[in-house]
Amino acid sequence: MDRRKFSRVNVNLQVEVSNGRMSLIGCETRDLSLRGVFVFSDVIFPLQSLCLVTITLTGMVVPIELKLEARVVRAESNGIGVEFEGAQDLESYQHLRNLVMYNSMTPEQILEEEKSELGRKPRCNLGSPPGPTLEVGVEAREQPRFHAPRC
Repeated sequence: MDRRKFSRVNVNLQVEVSNGRMSLIGCETRDLSLRGVFVFSDVIFPLQSLCLVTITLTGMVVPIELKLEARVVRAESNGIGVEFEGAQDLESYQHLRNLVMYNSMTPEQILEEEKSELGRKPRCNLGSPPGPTLEVGVEAREQPRFHAPRC
């Protein structure tokens, strides 16, 4: 039985996941929701550890970085599932919402799930109107950090 309350969209994005001691750069996602993401990696962060997920949206004149605070809630042999605990800024949340909605077969369901979150733990301003449609492509930032073997 699937206990998830939020719809997942199958979307292949390049992300960076950092826990303060190491960063996984250029990892790919399996799926994404308003509440979390599964990231493929051979390096597994400990369960319940805090991390920062950075998704870089390219295809615009200036790339957009979504910075989402998260907690590792699932560890598998091929990656980690993280639950978002909050966006570092309102724009990150708005872009996350748009990314999920525009890749969903049922965007109205995403809006209903978002409404169900109102009144719960704050994650930024969940009631703001959707932003413009983005043409999404993702690349990893090249930095001198640890690279996960499967990424």
